[in-house]
Amino acid sequence: MYDGGGDYRSMLKSANGKCIITFEPNKMPSESPEAKIGVEDDFQQKFAQLKEKSAERLDDVREQIAESYSKNGGKIQFDPEPVRAEILKGATDENNTDFRALIMMNYMAVPYCDAPDERSRKIAAELLEIASAKSPLWYDKGYAITAISMTGTPEKYGQYIMDMNKSSSDTNAVPWAMMSAM
Repeated sequence: MYDGGGDYRSMLKSANGKCIITFEPNKMPSESPEAKIGVEDDFQQKFAQLKEKSAERLDDVREQIAESYSKNGGKIQFDPEPVRAEILKGATDENNTDFRALIMMNYMAVPYCDAPDERSRKIAAELLEIASAKSPLWYDKGYAITAISMTGTPEKYGQYIMDMNKSSSDTNAVPWAMMSAM
């Protein structure tokens, strides 16, 4: 039973007002079952798949960076280009604007994408064009700040940042927006 505060509680109703609960740890599963989310809507299913693929990709990138750091005496030698190319292929193959925006946000999430080369500036500007400040796709406001920074002209996006701040119920968006505006 949901308690309204973020937790679920188990409830047991007995027929005669009495019950005996026996806890037997040896009968408990040794591992937690894999979490699964069932989605019937095609849009939500594809969204979940894109998010999962992005998370896996970023885990791989972080692992490569950590490995490079330990192998190279504290220096990171990581080439984001193969990851960027993979992401961009997905974006160019996508016709749905929301999915395209989500894929482009994944581009913003790749570490070491902060040197705004011409391609990155164009991608960031296009992303900010197709995903409004009020878009729920900005699930991570840090991606928006990265995109704005990557345009090379962040001063042009002051109103975008303020609109994002005003439209968000996410309290984490406020510091990101204020930091970027400064």
